[in-house]
Amino acid sequence: MQLAAEKQYPPDSPQGESAEGLEGKTDTAEEKEITFTEQVVADNEKCKITITGFERDDEWGIFYINTLLENKSSDKTYTFSLDSSTVNINGVTIYAFPDIGHELAPGEKRNEKFELYDFALNYNDIGDYTDIELVFQVYNYNRKKVNVLERKTVHIYPYGEDKAAEFVREAQPSDKIILDNEYVTVIFAGECNEKFKEFYSSEYMFEMFVINKTDKVILIRCYPDSFSVNGQEEIGSWYTKVHGGKCSFSTISFYNKKEDLEKYGIKDYEDFKEIKFKFFIIDSGIDDDGFYYGENNKLSEHEITLNP
Repeated sequence: MQLAAEKQYPPDSPQGESAEGLEGKTDTAEEKEITFTEQVVADNEKCKITITGFERDDEWGIFYINTLLENKSSDKTYTFSLDSSTVNINGVTIYAFPDIGHELAPGEKRNEKFELYDFALNYNDIGDYTDIELVFQVYNYNRKKVNVLERKTVHIYPYGEDKAAEFVREAQPSDKIILDNEYVTVIFAGECNEKFKEFYSSEYMFEMFVINKTDKVILIRCYPDSFSVNGQEEIGSWYTKVHGGKCSFSTISFYNKKEDLEKYGIKDYEDFKEIKFKFFIIDSGIDDDGFYYGENNKLSEHEITLNP
């Protein structure tokens, strides 16, 4: 586990100032100096949230936001969480663990970590984490899930706001634009890179890159039983969520492992001659308390034939 810009409470907890946890995986990243120490991102009469540092577990591709949480209420228990729909790093939407909420009793104050799944970012060379965008939620379950925080997007600039950079993906020879409409641009980017292949060595996985043209949170889901590979029925999987105006990396995978797909004559990526599947695009709604409540409106549906 690597530490970065670490500042924990109480005083006997781990501390450090290394930049390693925030660095991208590219060897050509510009040298930058971390200016971040800690940042109060929410403070009202009911709660307070202070970001104290960062950590990364490179083995599992998890990026941690370290926080000091405080429940100021004298009689209510509050749960502190991240809105998993609106976590972006350098303009790329990533997956946050939505079920990880930290429950604090009235008057309680303690250090906690929020987990972000940044595996795809590490292996796609997005560079140093210069702009981390989050939305925190604090609520109790007294009959209704009520957010006691005003919905607010928080930006964390570890190297200073003037060093913030938005990721722009360069087009690759393997790219195939399979959809470009008023909502999204969907790019089939071909087989996953070598690091992904090593991690998922028993599976075939293809990378997708989606650009959200709207101001809504867009969900894309496939119909698992709509897939066929080289004319043979197959169960497949593809899901991604992209915040408004952002982009995301995701993968297509298959139910059958490599050895099972040999019955279709597939012994390597080059043996995928045709992939067919259906998917649909959905926007997400926000309720009166500032929570995304899932599927709101199906915007479009598509049937795709790929010749990788």
